[in-house]
Amino acid sequence: MLLPKIARTEKLKEKLQQIREHKLKTRKQLDETLGEEEAHELLEFLAKNFSYKEIEELTGWNKETIKTLLETYNINYKPSTSPRHKTLYFLRKPLAEIVHEALNNKAIIAQELRKIQENPTHFRTLYYTNPKKAGLILAYLMYIEQKSTMEIAETLKLKHKTTTLNIAKQLGLTPPGRIKQKKQAKITSHGIAYAQQIAQQEGKRLEKLHQQITEGKITYQQIEKQNPQTAEKLVIHMYWNRKQSIKTLAKTYRKDHRTLKKILEKHGLTTRPARKYDKKPFTGNIVEEAYIYGLALGDITLRKHRKTKAITAALSTPKPAMIKLFKETFQKYTEGIQIRPKRIVKDNEDYYEWRLTAYLDKTFEKLIPDKNKIPEKYLHSEKAFYSLLAALTDCEGSIILRPLNENLVVRIIYKVGMTSKNVMETIHRKLKSLGFKSHLNIEGPDPRYRKKKSMYIIRLYGREAYRLVRELKPYMKHAEKLEKIKLYQRYIELKRTKGKTQAYEILKKELKKLKKKIKEETRKSREKAKQQYQKEKPQLFLQHHHHLLYNTF
Repeated sequence: MLLPKIARTEKLKEKLQQIREHKLKTRKQLDETLGEEEAHELLEFLAKNFSYKEIEELTGWNKETIKTLLETYNINYKPSTSPRHKTLYFLRKPLAEIVHEALNNKAIIAQELRKIQENPTHFRTLYYTNPKKAGLILAYLMYIEQKSTMEIAETLKLKHKTTTLNIAKQLGLTPPGRIKQKKQAKITSHGIAYAQQIAQQEGKRLEKLHQQITEGKITYQQIEKQNPQTAEKLVIHMYWNRKQSIKTLAKTYRKDHRTLKKILEKHGLTTRPARKYDKKPFTGNIVEEAYIYGLALGDITLRKHRKTKAITAALSTPKPAMIKLFKETFQKYTEGIQIRPKRIVKDNEDYYEWRLTAYLDKTFEKLIPDKNKIPEKYLHSEKAFYSLLAALTDCEGSIILRPLNENLVVRIIYKVGMTSKNVMETIHRKLKSLGFKSHLNIEGPDPRYRKKKSMYIIRLYGREAYRLVRELKPYMKHAEKLEKIKLYQRYIELKRTKGKTQAYEILKKELKKLKKKIKEETRKSREKAKQQYQKEKPQLFLQHHHHLLYNTF
């Protein structure tokens, strides 16, 4: 049985061999032979760890093919221009062949090892002048004699085991490594009973101490110094009985989370397992796909985390309509939607809003957008295009109803703007091709509104705006903007039934009510976020408000 690290390397070699043998050069060929996910992972690995020339040698592709594939799989990493490995000889051979060759050259390897003992710099020289021979020596010690990296470092007169690992990587060899057996801390009945006893006898006193720490009146370190037993009880009570997270306690008490975990384990308790959210793969059609892509082009950030590889969608907003839109879009795909309060400081004034995060399945990775490009597939389908534009309208657009007192009419204006010139020009061209009288303008940076980049804005007026809005309405989810469309539709109906003047007066009143309602809902949402922030982070809230008071006076 191969160890995990070697098994992964051998799997990589098999895939590369398949690419060379079957001459796979397009996404379709790779997806059919390797599978979409496997092909994506392989390309990402190659882009991160190899140069263009090395990828050419390993796969048989040319530079243009590599660039095209990276673009089609939406991989942001770029291969380096300089070589990353001393030799690719061992990456082109399966492990069995490498071991067989090392055994056949056993006499030569023994002779080279004697030279290394006589001359400590010999292996280093060999590594630069004859990497293939250096690799065979390393392979012999790793796979046949099964020495540890520390023992290999001593044998080859290298300074540290890290040097051994780096050289192995440069030569395309994988150290066997070891499977670490994690010690599972057990929860004992004695530990649970002890936590219950603390809650009954000292719960209120410990909670007061915790409150004093969060308010900055005392530190955990002071309690620890005066009475270490009380400090331990405080951790047990707040974590086990009051269900505070270990991360929150570590931040509040200014202690490493591992230290707090040791306190729990000392008394027969342990940390709760990390919550795993139930996530569903993306199964929507091209219309829904286009809508999510449009949201990701706008206010919602869809990304893949480098370390955890988790796919998340995130949004910061104080507006209830956007919170509702976010939930409606992602709640059918995941249980993991977090809503947390957030504080923003602008010009010495604080504002509160909500930070929403949805933890999504890895199938959503294909929807992570290129912020300067709209894929052709969404432009070929009218429904997909309208869905994408509806999402952009929900995030970045406006439906403006402007009462004109002189003529006693209400004018509708459609507006959407972004900093991406290419995206806005593509939308403008598509609207023109669909017969809309679209106007594209550029607005320069405006320091008054903290706009550092030029904005590219598309506008449509009157009948043209209304015609477009009717096409977008079935795909839109923003409650406030949909309410405005309904208002305008009602205005048109009233014009027919009650006349121009009465329709104008009714709409003017209802529009005023709607604006007041939106403003009040946003204010309440900000107030609720402020209260929640104060509850979750009292220490930060108090520190910040003391700072604001000091600056005011």
